Amino acid sequence: MVSIRKAKKGFQLRKRAGGSNNTDSNAVQDCMDSVKQRLEDREKAGMVIIGMTLMTMFLLLAILFRSDSQLQKSLDEKTLFSKLRRTKAHPQLQDNKAKKPMKDTMNAVALDIYQVLDCEKFFNETLAEMKGDDEKALKGNDRRLQEVEDEQHGDDNTFDVGGELANENEEEEDAADDKYAGQANRAGLGDGPGDSPMDDDFGGGMGGEVDFDAVAMNARHLFCLAASPDPPAKIVKEIKCDASETKRSTLLKLWSSARAQGMNPDTLKEVLEVTEERIGEIIQSQSYNIWSPRNDDGTQFVINQLNSDRNVDNGGILGLSESLGEGKLFVDVGSCLGLTTLAVTNKYPGTQVVSIEPASPNWLIQEMNLRCNLDDDTFQHKIKVVLAGVGPNDSDEDNMMAKLLWRSSSTTSARAWTPENETADIAESKDIELVVRLRKLKSVLAEAEVYGPHTIDVLNVDCSGCEYNLIPALSEKEFEAIPTIMGGVHWGYIPTSKLPSSERAKLTHQRLCSHENVAHRTKECCAFPDMPVQSSVPGEVLVKDESKSGKDRLQSQSTVMDVVIDGLCDNFDKWAEEHHLYTVPDDWGWFELTSRAAV
Repeated sequence: MVSIRKAKKGFQLRKRAGGSNNTDSNAVQDCMDSVKQRLEDREKAGMVIIGMTLMTMFLLLAILFRSDSQLQKSLDEKTLFSKLRRTKAHPQLQDNKAKKPMKDTMNAVALDIYQVLDCEKFFNETLAEMKGDDEKALKGNDRRLQEVEDEQHGDDNTFDVGGELANENEEEEDAADDKYAGQANRAGLGDGPGDSPMDDDFGGGMGGEVDFDAVAMNARHLFCLAASPDPPAKIVKEIKCDASETKRSTLLKLWSSARAQGMNPDTLKEVLEVTEERIGEIIQSQSYNIWSPRNDDGTQFVINQLNSDRNVDNGGILGLSESLGEGKLFVDVGSCLGLTTLAVTNKYPGTQVVSIEPASPNWLIQEMNLRCNLDDDTFQHKIKVVLAGVGPNDSDEDNMMAKLLWRSSSTTSARAWTPENETADIAESKDIELVVRLRKLKSVLAEAEVYGPHTIDVLNVDCSGCEYNLIPALSEKEFEAIPTIMGGVHWGYIPTSKLPSSERAKLTHQRLCSHENVAHRTKECCAFPDMPVQSSVPGEVLVKDESKSGKDRLQSQSTVMDVVIDGLCDNFDKWAEEHHLYTVPDDWGWFELTSRAAV
């Protein structure tokens, strides 16, 4: 007999044969086990879901926290940018020379300066130092005034009750006046007995001998002034370069160029902090405010050279009036801080100058010197400054490299062969090792927009050894097209481990020594005693008189021995042997990628 029953909710409807109670119990048990298993599975799934939910919430919180930090940073940047652009006094940074707001691109550059140099904090620290110095000065003035009054009045009961001076005689009174006058003059209080110490205010002449160190302004201040919409007046007046007014735009453009040239923030900051303004430096009767690293021996050396009364044949810049001027081209290879460019621009107005400097710190300071001291028209239309090294490239490649060591204490000695015993540990000094891109001269001139039929009128080669790259790389035609070459060679200074090959040296020396001004004072030229030399004056032929008889005179072109300084070639053979002039077989040391030379 087959029975059919209605299934309970949750159970399948099924047929069964027979009507055993045991079978029903097993079925119920199976159902209960199935339900229990399902509950356990659901519990496990729930735990997994809860774990995943907690992990997701944790990740979301982390993302939100990070986003909040980035948002806060973004808001801080926007606040700073807003401060630069939307202050009540200046809706944007102002180009005060053009009498109009600056474009957003320049505001963005200003923001970069403000962040990299931390200008707000830097200004506050400087103002605090200046306030401290003012307080020292005030205390010093108070002390000196009291000393003056004590000396004048004696401070020894020489006043009677009525307040009248009770000196016993007129000589003592005169002596007191004279003593006061001396004290006042030494303290900067007055010009003589008739001057009152109170005639000068405390900001003027009263601190004449107060012994305290004034706060030194550096190039970091300069760029912060250019980037600030409201620079502190006390700092503005301490710097002669008008960074917050007429020079603002050009300094912002310089910063942008330095960043584009690859100068990293740390190097920029380090160079700017050691660079200070030397006010009123005279170069060829013209006053300049020169930027250079503090305690830089190289700057004073160059200034002394430029101010000498020597002509080009003796290492000066005089005697070039027929070579330079309107329409003429002066190329300065190894231009350092740009002082020669300033002198040439002033001495020979209208000269087109291409200034080539491989060391980025020198290039930056040179740009500051030219932009701060020259009018915009001269700088923009007559001067081209290129950051590059002139390399030995004689193929289509134009991207060779070298390493130079830049030293703030000797900016004229940025070179690839600094003797190890002359340098300190880079990590503990202001020396900076640089990787420099070497390029062909014609590529550099093309970048400076000097190409085509325009030839070099004067080439100044004063680049601490780069002459061994530059000169051999020129074709004979290119070299002979240059009428006047200045500068010199450095074989006698380069350590043996970094010398170029003797073959490279011979070609370099032979070419340069064919110019009168090089041959005149270069010992390496003694290797070519009978080589004819050409005059430093274009079109002029140097000749010597040789008397064969009382009546007949023959004229022939002058040679190296005719123009060299007396005694320079004495013992030359011994010097050449000691300096390995003829015995260096290859360029291995010269092209070794290190800025230091073993000694």
